Amino acid sequence: MDPDPEQQILDPKLRRILSNSFVAQRSREKKKNHLAHMEIQKKTFENEIAQKQPIQDLYQNKRQAQIVEEETLYQEIDILKNYSMFEDAEIEKNKGEVNREREL
Repeated sequence: MDPDPEQQILDPKLRRILSNSFVAQRSREKKKNHLAHMEIQKKTFENEIAQKQPIQDLYQNKRQAQIVEEETLYQEIDILKNYSMFEDAEIEKNKGEVNREREL
Protein backbone atom coordinates (compact mmCIF):
# COMPACT_ATOMS: atom_id res chain seq x y z
CA MET A 1 0.00 0.00 0.00
CA ASP A 2 1.26 3.39 -0.97
CA PRO A 3 0.86 5.97 1.74
CA ASP A 4 -0.71 9.35 0.97
CA PRO A 5 1.67 11.45 -1.18
CA GLU A 6 1.50 14.27 1.33
CA GLN A 7 2.50 11.85 4.07
CA GLN A 8 5.52 10.85 2.00
CA ILE A 9 6.86 14.42 2.14
CA LEU A 10 8.83 14.49 5.32
CA ASP A 11 10.13 18.03 5.08
CA PRO A 12 7.67 20.14 7.16
CA LYS A 13 8.50 23.31 5.24
CA LEU A 14 7.73 21.68 1.89
CA ARG A 15 4.60 20.07 3.31
CA ARG A 16 3.36 23.48 4.57
CA ILE A 17 4.05 25.10 1.18
CA LEU A 18 2.05 22.40 -0.59
CA SER A 19 -0.74 22.65 1.96
CA ASN A 20 -0.88 26.45 1.60
CA SER A 21 -0.94 26.10 -2.16
CA PHE A 22 -3.84 23.66 -1.94
CA VAL A 23 -5.76 25.92 0.47
CA ALA A 24 -5.12 28.96 -1.73
CA GLN A 25 -6.39 27.11 -4.80
CA ARG A 26 -9.51 26.02 -2.92
CA SER A 27 -10.06 29.63 -1.78
CA ARG A 28 -9.77 30.92 -5.35
CA GLU A 29 -12.31 28.35 -6.53
CA LYS A 30 -14.67 29.30 -3.72
CA LYS A 31 -14.32 32.99 -4.59
CA LYS A 32 -14.90 32.24 -8.28
CA ASN A 33 -18.06 30.27 -7.45
CA HIS A 34 -19.27 33.03 -5.15
CA LEU A 35 -18.73 35.69 -7.84
CA ALA A 36 -20.59 33.55 -10.40
CA HIS A 37 -23.48 33.21 -7.95
CA MET A 38 -23.48 36.97 -7.35
CA GLU A 39 -23.54 37.64 -11.12
CA ILE A 40 -26.59 35.37 -11.47
CA GLN A 41 -28.32 37.21 -8.62
CA LYS A 42 -27.45 40.55 -10.22
CA LYS A 43 -29.03 39.47 -13.52
CA THR A 44 -32.11 38.21 -11.68
CA PHE A 45 -32.52 41.51 -9.83
CA GLU A 46 -31.99 43.52 -13.00
CA ASN A 47 -34.69 41.47 -14.73
CA GLU A 48 -37.08 42.01 -11.83
CA ILE A 49 -36.43 45.75 -11.91
CA ALA A 50 -36.98 45.84 -15.67
CA GLN A 51 -40.30 44.01 -15.26
CA LYS A 52 -41.50 46.25 -12.42
CA GLN A 53 -40.35 49.57 -13.88
CA PRO A 54 -43.42 50.08 -16.12
CA ILE A 55 -45.72 49.46 -13.14
CA GLN A 56 -43.76 51.95 -11.06
CA ASP A 57 -43.95 54.49 -13.90
CA LEU A 58 -47.72 53.98 -14.13
CA TYR A 59 -48.18 54.60 -10.40
CA GLN A 60 -45.93 57.63 -10.56
CA ASN A 61 -48.00 59.07 -13.42
CA LYS A 62 -51.21 58.38 -11.51
CA ARG A 63 -49.79 60.09 -8.44
CA GLN A 64 -48.77 63.10 -10.52
CA ALA A 65 -52.30 63.30 -11.95
CA GLN A 66 -53.70 63.14 -8.40
CA ILE A 67 -51.43 65.98 -7.32
CA VAL A 68 -52.63 68.13 -10.24
CA GLU A 69 -56.26 67.25 -9.45
CA GLU A 70 -55.72 68.11 -5.78
CA GLU A 71 -54.23 71.49 -6.68
CA THR A 72 -57.18 72.18 -9.01
CA LEU A 73 -59.66 71.28 -6.27
CA TYR A 74 -57.92 73.58 -3.79
CA GLN A 75 -58.11 76.39 -6.33
CA GLU A 76 -61.82 75.72 -6.86
CA ILE A 77 -62.35 75.74 -3.09
CA ASP A 78 -60.61 79.10 -2.84
CA ILE A 79 -62.77 80.49 -5.66
CA LEU A 80 -65.93 79.21 -3.98
CA LYS A 81 -64.85 80.69 -0.63
CA ASN A 82 -64.24 84.05 -2.26
CA TYR A 83 -67.59 83.82 -4.08
CA SER A 84 -69.30 82.88 -0.81
CA MET A 85 -67.69 85.84 0.98
CA PHE A 86 -68.80 88.09 -1.89
CA GLU A 87 -72.36 86.75 -1.62
CA ASP A 88 -72.32 87.22 2.18
CA ALA A 89 -71.17 90.80 1.73
CA GLU A 90 -73.89 91.38 -0.89
CA ILE A 91 -76.53 89.94 1.47
CA GLU A 92 -75.34 92.19 4.30
CA LYS A 93 -75.46 95.18 1.98
CA ASN A 94 -78.97 94.30 0.91
CA LYS A 95 -80.05 93.84 4.54
CA GLY A 96 -78.68 97.28 5.31
CA GLU A 97 -80.62 98.80 2.40
CA VAL A 98 -83.82 96.99 3.46
CA ASN A 99 -83.41 98.29 7.02
CA ARG A 100 -82.91 101.87 5.74
CA GLU A 101 -85.98 101.65 3.55
CA ARG A 102 -88.01 100.33 6.47
CA GLU A 103 -86.91 103.30 8.53
CA LEU A 104 -88.19 105.68 5.88
